[in-house]
Amino acid sequence: MQIFFRLIFLGVFLLLAACSSHKSILDDEIAKLKSNTVEEKSLKELEVSESSNDYLLFMQELARIYFIKDDVDNALLYGKKSTDYYNRLDEKAVLAGGRVGSGLLAATLGNDNNLDYTGSDYERAFDYFYSSINYLKKNDLNSALIDIRATSDIQKLAVARREARIAAAHDKINKTNYTLSADTKAILDKNSRMLADTQSGFLNAYIYYISGNIRELSGDLNGAMVDYKLALSINPTNRYILQDAMRLAKLIDSSYYQSLKGSVEEVADYKQKATVIVVYEQGFIPAKQEFRGTIWLFDGSFYTIALPYYPDSGVKPNTVMVDFFKTAGESQRTKMEVLTDVYTLAQNDLAENYPFIMARQVSRVISKGVAQNVGRNMMNGNNNNNAGLGLLMYGVGAMSSVLESADTRSFRVLPHYVQVAKFNSSQNINKLKILVNSNRSIEIADISVNLGETALVYVVDTGNYIYSKVVFKSRKT
Repeated sequence: MQIFFRLIFLGVFLLLAACSSHKSILDDEIAKLKSNTVEEKSLKELEVSESSNDYLLFMQELARIYFIKDDVDNALLYGKKSTDYYNRLDEKAVLAGGRVGSGLLAATLGNDNNLDYTGSDYERAFDYFYSSINYLKKNDLNSALIDIRATSDIQKLAVARREARIAAAHDKINKTNYTLSADTKAILDKNSRMLADTQSGFLNAYIYYISGNIRELSGDLNGAMVDYKLALSINPTNRYILQDAMRLAKLIDSSYYQSLKGSVEEVADYKQKATVIVVYEQGFIPAKQEFRGTIWLFDGSFYTIALPYYPDSGVKPNTVMVDFFKTAGESQRTKMEVLTDVYTLAQNDLAENYPFIMARQVSRVISKGVAQNVGRNMMNGNNNNNAGLGLLMYGVGAMSSVLESADTRSFRVLPHYVQVAKFNSSQNINKLKILVNSNRSIEIADISVNLGETALVYVVDTGNYIYSKVVFKSRKT
């Protein structure tokens, strides 16, 4: 009989060990980013092997942390590990839910933390996008354009398969007869309404707008026009997107230009001016939380389930002003405008995945219930061997119910909000000053933008510490 208790203990130990320590590790690294105290030694904790369930997540987080720290080579290294992993998932023809692979059996007995982290379309797009910005830091425009095209392809693919994925998941869970408790149903309904009310879904005006600027600098005006249009369809009120879309449409798409004419002040003599694009990334995506609810099956039995959810962050976009200093000594101020609320993209992604999460939850509680019922029947028999096996099955079913835990993993080092400002000057620009909420500021003095040039500047505001970098400078084509 002792062997069965040992097996139960081993099963419980493995289930506990499978619960990822990702949250505490990332909490530490985010805290260090906020104080500019990130050390190479601590980042080693994220360097897990590809066999780890958290491999993709940690590679993405490392790439992003190194991006913020301006360690271009490491950012590209871990970014490539992330994109290579996504490509291998494609080659394996991952099922619609995106959650197959190692850990499936453990997830059935335990929880979704035993599954491989397989990311999402919006995270994958960010991987390629940040890779393109890293290449710009190395002054490698051609490589940046390759990743820009990959980013565009990913978002197109996501649009094409989105409805089919959701329909397949709903069909799967509708084949099982179950009832949710009122509080559990409320969580799901809230996320469904949020998804339906959000026009942008997982599409990203930030990526499209900056991609459009990069394409335009390379001379690909048609590609830039496509990106500006897509950015504007997602964020139709951003004046910087409007100005660029209208300016370029005036050159190559007269009908579209006429549809925008008068909506915003036009930019004249663009090619002869000194232009600076400032990207301001604010904060980080809040961590997912866990909600525990109840599910009733067709036979009247009920089980506890654990669902991930994103709480309301309570964070508003900062008010950010940019002072552009010209060579004549004068300065001019402009206000930044929000491009994208990345937290909304994360919430939308989770809402779209709820059908798959529920399908796994239903499958899991049925498996647990079967294990407990069979175990109970075997323990009630006269065969001691069967009784021992029954105890094992009952114990695994019972303990896996106790250990039910929501998968709260997510790409947390992405920014909460992204804002942009674009300034065109008839004089050279030699300094910037970023003013945040009228009480914090940072100067960027290592900039010299002459007439006919465009510079891209990144500012990452962690809340406590502000990182900044002049990413790229190029002559206008």
